[in-house]
Amino acid sequence: MRLAGVVPEVVTCYPAMATEVFFQGCDRGCKDCHNPSLLPFDGGEEWGIEQVVNAIDDWSGVISLTGGDPLRQGADCKALALRLRECYPGKQLWLFTGEVPERLPLWVYRVFDVIKTGPYIYYLATGGFPASSNQQLLQRGVHY
Repeated sequence: MRLAGVVPEVVTCYPAMATEVFFQGCDRGCKDCHNPSLLPFDGGEEWGIEQVVNAIDDWSGVISLTGGDPLRQGADCKALALRLRECYPGKQLWLFTGEVPERLPLWVYRVFDVIKTGPYIYYLATGGFPASSNQQLLQRGVHY
């Protein structure tokens, strides 16, 4: 899978310290994208699943797959998410995607604890989290 990197000890929008896994590649074309350097699919580097597993910070209570858009590398995202769930059953697993809830693959609801859905729309910017008012934060046990 192509990743821009793995960043430990992130506290921006999570209920606990998080490790963020940044997937490379997105073709949604959101104006004023938050991570424009992650848009090209040929950027970043190739990572194996076990490389990512080994890069997860033990102090993290959350593992977040973000990007780019992880679902644009669907099979790799699914394989990694299942492996992370297996290796770290006590950690919350988050997904940040520009996909709308109605179009999410069913496996996403089975694997992730929290899913941020919806594309960024600049004229609906909130100045906070989520970044635009059309986006939803879906939580297991509350929304699905």
